[in-house]
Amino acid sequence: MKIYPLIKKISNLSLSEDHDFVTILQELHQYLSVCFVGDNACENYNEETKEFFSCYKQLLDILLDSVKANYCFDKQNKILFDDFFLKGNPHTSFLVLVKSLTETSPSYKMEKILELLEKFLKSDNPYHIFITNCKVNNQKKGMLYTPVTSLWTDTITYLVSIPERVANKKKPEISSVFTLENYAHLLSENMIRTLCKICRNMQHNEDVNLEFLSRLLGRLCVAGYSDSILGQIIPQMLKFSSQDFIWRRVCCRLVVGVPGQCLEAVVTPVLLQLPWYGYVEWLLGENVISNEKLKFLLTTKLLLIRQFQQDSILNNILGYLAQVPSRQMIFLQTLLKLLDAWGAGSALRHRSYSQQFYLTRALMICTAHLGGLDFSLYKQELLTKLLHGVEIHIGSPDNSVRTLGMVVGENISKVLDPEGPKLVFEYEVTNDSKHLKSLLKLEENSLDITSWCDQRNVCVTKNVSSITRELKSCEITEEKVNSSDSQKDISEVLDSDDDLEPYDMSHDVVSKKQPLYIRDCLQGLINHDKPEWTEACLRTAQALIQTELEGESEVALELAKVLLHLENSYTIDDFVILRHQSLVAVLTKHPKEVALYLTDQFYDRNYNIRQRLDILEVLASASQELSKVHVQVTASDHQSFHSDVKHNTVWWKELVEKRIENKTRIISKGKKVEPQGKENKFADVAGYFFFPLLHFYDRKENTFDLLGEDCYVLGRLVYTLGVIMHSASNTTVAKQMGSALLEFIWVLRYHTEKFVREALLFALCMAVISVPSFILLDNNRTEIMELQCWLQDIVEQDPNLECRRRAGHVLALFANMVKEVSKEIPVSTC
Repeated sequence: MKIYPLIKKISNLSLSEDHDFVTILQELHQYLSVCFVGDNACENYNEETKEFFSCYKQLLDILLDSVKANYCFDKQNKILFDDFFLKGNPHTSFLVLVKSLTETSPSYKMEKILELLEKFLKSDNPYHIFITNCKVNNQKKGMLYTPVTSLWTDTITYLVSIPERVANKKKPEISSVFTLENYAHLLSENMIRTLCKICRNMQHNEDVNLEFLSRLLGRLCVAGYSDSILGQIIPQMLKFSSQDFIWRRVCCRLVVGVPGQCLEAVVTPVLLQLPWYGYVEWLLGENVISNEKLKFLLTTKLLLIRQFQQDSILNNILGYLAQVPSRQMIFLQTLLKLLDAWGAGSALRHRSYSQQFYLTRALMICTAHLGGLDFSLYKQELLTKLLHGVEIHIGSPDNSVRTLGMVVGENISKVLDPEGPKLVFEYEVTNDSKHLKSLLKLEENSLDITSWCDQRNVCVTKNVSSITRELKSCEITEEKVNSSDSQKDISEVLDSDDDLEPYDMSHDVVSKKQPLYIRDCLQGLINHDKPEWTEACLRTAQALIQTELEGESEVALELAKVLLHLENSYTIDDFVILRHQSLVAVLTKHPKEVALYLTDQFYDRNYNIRQRLDILEVLASASQELSKVHVQVTASDHQSFHSDVKHNTVWWKELVEKRIENKTRIISKGKKVEPQGKENKFADVAGYFFFPLLHFYDRKENTFDLLGEDCYVLGRLVYTLGVIMHSASNTTVAKQMGSALLEFIWVLRYHTEKFVREALLFALCMAVISVPSFILLDNNRTEIMELQCWLQDIVEQDPNLECRRRAGHVLALFANMVKEVSKEIPVSTC
């Protein structure tokens, strides 16, 4: 035995001179060439070789410790030195290099370690580490190195963290091998090589162990390499799995075998990248039935808790569950959970629209898969949950949410009960509704895996060139079409034999009978015998009111009553706009009488929601008209009045920003122009618009409950009060209106509906803008302090982004208001 001489040689390396150092390296090099020759190691080891292996790690440490800047090896000796790290045991060499890099400060030694580590990664050594740790019972074949599970943690940790460790040492000056993208590509190639080797071994009835690769894949995905790693591995796995069942088993074991804490980080990007739900089974198998963590991830977390913009993950999850009978029971149970979550009223109020739309997309995809399933046992339960969810959605004040409920109700009811009564709704066709209906069509497997894998590697320049070719082809086609059209026009002119010049009829006007007096107009609106006359009366009503209604208060009240109850029985174009304009004209001509009538009717029993909303809009528009605060109202605004509040909220943001700008101290801004004063005709009648609307908001009627289910009307009421408040800016009654509005806001500040909270913040902003700062702060100091605390809570805790943004605006106004008042208070001097 040469145990002691060998150890002595190794221990003396660090004290040797250059010549002796090279001599000893040459003597030890023979053991590398004998023992480490790739995967196939020598089966028979002598005692001296075993001694060398037992001291191999010690040898590498001594070699690194002996590296000094004044060592100048020639090329041959440098290769000799590097071979001990590149041609020895790859697992041990890798651990020593990375650990030494961590413990070494910037020096020549660190540069040498980085050089060796770069060569190590570019060689086949990472592949040898992978394949060695995937073998089973290596000792039976005479292998001295047996994978030890306790060492996997360090190895995997080092493999995952190499780019960060190198970056911490070299900062921005790192080799391209250690960049995240290139390093991920390097690992992906070695993992694919390892999988190919494993599949070949399995074909020869050799046992393999994929636990190391699964752990490594899981850690890499958790560390943020999921897109880079899986983006290269998945196409290759699908390509090989399409022709080989063994590959499917290996890929399934690799993906599902990752540690539980890494399962989500691996499965989620896999589901996002797979092009068709039929391939999910190749990578997950039937494990969703036996693996509870995987089942929870697919049926609960990815569907009910998280959300994604892509439809691919929903298609892959739900298609995978509904694909075969063994998983269809899980699919139906998942559908029930989706309906429960989608139709939960309390959750709907606190859930964002994007999350609700995500759940709706999942339901529509489930509907597409229900056609071929036997769901008779769950039919009644599914219908009950569906109808409950549709009812909750239709009762929402948000028009987008109502549309989701209508689309789902119409389409799922057809599949669940094709012979039952059909649900039919009228709703605005939007991009979201079109997208939901497009999900009802099942994806077919029309994809060629080989071509898809090739397309994943196509560079951007090819895509650009293909787009350029496509544009050129379009231009050529367009030129052909234009030329053919022009030839057609020329032929038609040549073939025409009509040389007579037609009469000029452009100035001819078809005369229609119109009312000339306001009472005739009123009578025409009351009588519905002649549709054309009724339409003519409605179209001329606004002009007649502005010219003929002076001093006719009784006629004004009668006309307001008729217009409020008028219905579009003959489908008149622009009916909503015409009626609204006429009501506003009546109210501006006789504001006191008509305002008292409309505010009284708002709380009356015999009105529907539509009419109450019309009253609020007319009051807001008339107050703006009287105070000369004009807001442009279009046809779409009137038609979607029940669904949005843009015509009330577009301009208030500009007012807030202008108010903040006015309170900001500016050193120099050029010559100042004196503002011109204008009469506010709304000043004398503002109280008749405002205070009656606050009287009975808490009164509950059989058909009207503002504090209950009619919360949308409550939100519209608050918006209207805010508009009226702003219209009364700088009037004598603004002081009382502001105090009353602050008290009203304080009562409703914790309303659960985000729409109402947004309206309250709008109204509060209008109160701060409309009432002079010193008056508002002097009369309502306690209320303002409490409201500031409430606003701060909204900014920090409210789940709605719009509420938080508006609360921030109002807090800025409060700050400027306090600063302005403090400047006006004189400072006493001794």
